[in-house]
Amino acid sequence: MTVQELFSRFAYKKKLKVGGQKTVYKATDFSGEVVALKTITNALDKRVLQEIEIIQNLNLPNVPRIIESGFVIDESKDEEVLYC
Repeated sequence: MTVQELFSRFAYKKKLKVGGQKTVYKATDFSGEVVALKTITNALDKRVLQEIEIIQNLNLPNVPRIIESGFVIDESKDEEVLYC
């Protein structure tokens, strides 16, 4: 899957913040649910993968849940990008 294909799954996207290796978007899927979509470059960093695994296993009211994560290809930069 490419970044473009990932973004096509959402009706509305607004870039909220860019910093370092991460970009965060506010997105609305076609069912109307509002989600945060984060893309991370340099995603093969072991710490990033560990962080996602830890957060996926948490069930706390003040910690956002991760619905889905995976890798996509950013064709504009010819690199693999992690999303969650």
